[in-house]
Amino acid sequence: MNGWIWPALILALLILLLASRLRIRAEYDEDGIRITARFGVFTVFRHPGRNGKDQEMPVSKPRKKSKKPQKEEKKGGKLPDIRELLSIMGNTLGKLRRKLRVDELVLWYCSASKDPASAALGFGGASAAVGMLTAPLERAFRIRRRDIRTAVSFTDAEPTVILKLSISLSLFALLCLALPAVLRFFRAMRNRKD
Repeated sequence: MNGWIWPALILALLILLLASRLRIRAEYDEDGIRITARFGVFTVFRHPGRNGKDQEMPVSKPRKKSKKPQKEEKKGGKLPDIRELLSIMGNTLGKLRRKLRVDELVLWYCSASKDPASAALGFGGASAAVGMLTAPLERAFRIRRRDIRTAVSFTDAEPTVILKLSISLSLFALLCLALPAVLRFFRAMRNRKD
């Protein structure tokens, strides 16, 4: 009977490990793409690696009045750079949507152009797209925190995007379905550098 205890214990630990949740946070702004994957307290994956800036989001704290000048707020990154990332994420999320929990979704789009009329039309189109996409997103995923905004800038020359996505899923679902997406992401990043 003692011979079955160790294999049963190892099997139970393996089941607990595969059922544990992996938390993935992706961000995109003027500094580029940053991705952090954590399993418990351990950081499993970080892009752009250890040499990049700290990947954790600053916690919002009440600001004290100070005499120092405030830092300028970050602007979004350029729109063409994020299209490949959104394609990869959309394909993977479609496969994982029943097993996936979206903890945070922040998408801020600022329409801008050298021509004020084009900027206003872009803002109107983006606002309509947000209205059309919100209901299907809420039906497809359980989103805990959602902040989707559109804005227009008549002083900037190009539209910008800020994206923050925090998801969690079981390790088993990740191993079965998301490995092709990781390989596709690395291929896209390698082709972009070439």
